[in-house]
Amino acid sequence: RYCGNITDIQFGGGIKTIGFNSFGSCSGLTNLNLPSSLETIGHSAFAMCKSLSEVVIPDGVTSISGEAFHSCKAMKTVVLGKSVGSMDYGVFANCESLETVILPSSLISMGENVFIGCNSIKSVSCGAMTPPAAPMSSFTDAAYATAALIVPDDAVDSYTQSQWCWSLFANLRGESAGISDAAADGVEVKVVGHNVVIEGDKNGPSVSIYSLDGALVYRGNDSVISLSNRGVYIVTVGGNTCKIIM
Repeated sequence: RYCGNITDIQFGGGIKTIGFNSFGSCSGLTNLNLPSSLETIGHSAFAMCKSLSEVVIPDGVTSISGEAFHSCKAMKTVVLGKSVGSMDYGVFANCESLETVILPSSLISMGENVFIGCNSIKSVSCGAMTPPAAPMSSFTDAAYATAALIVPDDAVDSYTQSQWCWSLFANLRGESAGISDAAADGVEVKVVGHNVVIEGDKNGPSVSIYSLDGALVYRGNDSVISLSNRGVYIVTVGGNTCKIIM
């Protein structure tokens, strides 16, 4: 807590819980690699880490306590792992730069004000077939008016008619979410909406994405990559190659 000089945290194996305010106000933290063994994230665990730009929650995490990442002012991307069932109040509140949110099919409920104060959100992808219980205060009026809510094709009517916050999104559409036909060495490549999501340990420093005609469309080390055009792409991650359909 209040360790302003920490820029990177590497966790040892076997860690299951990150407790209350463990790394709160670590203002220099830019890189966060949460361990695959993690199951719960405590209240305010990474609150006010103002330099943290993205967070990918591991697949073993089932719940995130209140205000765990609130006021992370630089955060642009949030990806929740496939086991998260609930988020308590204000988990990502006042992350004012947040643009992309990817929620898993396992999500059942969200508390009050989870994304309140996040006025820059451009897209929210939710893989749950049943709309999660989420109060109207979950997002801001700006998000409801301008952000795209992307849900499974067969669930569009359920979200549109939901008693929860989802029905407030003016731009709600359905898309099929694809999973790559190859996942090796702990690396999984997912397609969620217009985003390519890289999960697991990478064997190399970079991700490369090519169109079918061989043109390079992306190279870098982001774990979430937005592609504007539909089509078939070839993704290479640390020597592993797979084909995805956007």
